[in-house]
Amino acid sequence: MRENIKFALSFFYNIVRNSIKGLQINQHQIVMYKKLLPLFFLIMLFAGSISAESNITIKIHFTFKGNPLVFRDSSYITPAGDTVIIDMCKMYLTNFKLLHQHKEVYKENYSYHFINPLKHRDSIVLRNIKDNFDELEFYIGVDSLTNTMGVLTGDLDPVFAMYWAWNSGYINAKIEGTSSKCNTPQNRFEYHIGGYLAPYQSVQKVSVPLTGKEIHNNVLDLNADLSTWFTDIQLSAEPSITVPSAKAVKMAQHYASMFSIAL
Repeated sequence: MRENIKFALSFFYNIVRNSIKGLQINQHQIVMYKKLLPLFFLIMLFAGSISAESNITIKIHFTFKGNPLVFRDSSYITPAGDTVIIDMCKMYLTNFKLLHQHKEVYKENYSYHFINPLKHRDSIVLRNIKDNFDELEFYIGVDSLTNTMGVLTGDLDPVFAMYWAWNSGYINAKIEGTSSKCNTPQNRFEYHIGGYLAPYQSVQKVSVPLTGKEIHNNVLDLNADLSTWFTDIQLSAEPSITVPSAKAVKMAQHYASMFSIAL
């Protein structure tokens, strides 16, 4: 396939070059042009989409029920009908892979990304991609092996307030805000979701199917719908989850569906 593409590009380049020089295109070239015209349009269709030997930037846009989310200033209605103001959301996105027909073709080394939109940490760059792919795979949270390695640096530095020093592990994701339904000081809610030991492993796998049309200028835009955090949650009854537990696992399973292609 790649050889055909290279030949087609070379062929059309020569036609353009000959036209510029004022040379006459012979009958054989015209016949070849007609045969390769569909392939030419296919090349143009995928230009700027899934490309070989390139970098892909994943840009995350935070939303609530499909609408752009404004932290601290706007209120939103949860699936249960509660009104919330979201002050912050942080998470770890890790172990990025690209697949083609369900087979791994790319794996990012040391794949740990701390996401904090309030600090403009909402983009991830996957570098030196050499093969075509049709699926993106990653995890929300830090794997169990890394959790057992103690305090680390870089995106895993405890300075980001995502490490439970008292529980020897990382917080996979957290969200905080206020709601009048919360019978807590200052009406605050907080959900700090972690846990890597059985039976409370909360790391969640995310798979995003791709066709190639979703990537423009080597940028893939993903929405993160924070309304998924509040599925089956009554803020008046459950304003806080801050330890590994069955409730934390359930919330993680719900917010695992937050990611989708930004249309």
